[in-house]
Amino acid sequence: MDNREAYSDAVMRAVETLGPSVVQIIATRGAAGRDVPARSVPKSASNVGSGLIIRADGKIVTNAHLVRDAGRIRVGLHDGRVFNGRVLERDRRNDLALITIDAEALPIAPLGWSFDLRVGQLVIAIGNPLGLRWTATAGVISALGRSQRTGTGRVLQDLIQTDVPINPGNSGGPLVDSHGMVVGINTAALSQVQEVGFAIPIQAVSNLVEDVLVHGRKPNSWLGIDGHPTRIEPEIIRRFALPSHTGLLILDVAPDSPAAACGARPLDVLCALHGLPVETVSQLHNRLRRHAPGEDVILMLLRGDSLRDLMANLAVLPEP
Repeated sequence: MDNREAYSDAVMRAVETLGPSVVQIIATRGAAGRDVPARSVPKSASNVGSGLIIRADGKIVTNAHLVRDAGRIRVGLHDGRVFNGRVLERDRRNDLALITIDAEALPIAPLGWSFDLRVGQLVIAIGNPLGLRWTATAGVISALGRSQRTGTGRVLQDLIQTDVPINPGNSGGPLVDSHGMVVGINTAALSQVQEVGFAIPIQAVSNLVEDVLVHGRKPNSWLGIDGHPTRIEPEIIRRFALPSHTGLLILDVAPDSPAAACGARPLDVLCALHGLPVETVSQLHNRLRRHAPGEDVILMLLRGDSLRDLMANLAVLPEP
């Protein structure tokens, strides 16, 4: 088998594995009281996108922006059945939503692991772009750990960047690796970019599912910083006995945020939160999941050649 056949086989296997678990979502504004066929909904009054079945009892993950302000949600399955959907939780920080339909024994998608992805790796997007149902496109991972600002002003962080174009309708569908494992959820919320695709790492989906279905819904804690990983000089690590060789370089501190109130500044390096090392934005979010809004946490910050411990009182993640 030559390389072209191997590439085609990998894409076909992924599509065959994941296709039945991908759904079409039509989120209609202002139509909560009337049962209308999905095909008759005016495009101007609805958002059309994709979703992914993650539980056989009808739990589906999609993009938060897709179902925002929806009065009615219709979910079309691969087998032609259509159900009403209901939002269980919206994770605005990661542009994710968990919805449910009244169905059983549905085909579920195998969720993979996004921490060990590599630039250049083959990925496949499956969804319903531009109204074309159950479409597959393939490409490679172009970069990892990207941050992009959405049309609502919220910054999505730790994104997977691909050369697979993510068009309206692909939003909420899976990004799949060559083994047929879901490694991300595609988002088309970034309207200012072209010929570039972005996806939310699958670990954010796993966190949302755990928070909502295992522990019950709870508000997201908010610190109010944006940044990217940075290497710390070995002599600084030795001098202060830092927990890691990498920290989070703070690029932005939101006004009136807990981080601003405690004195954090751009160009500070966040080394740890409440004693646990922080190397990436994704890791910071995982650390914050351990603490509820209103709790005090200690930030270990490197500022120039000095180390500071600042206490921040976490807040609820604000609406966009």
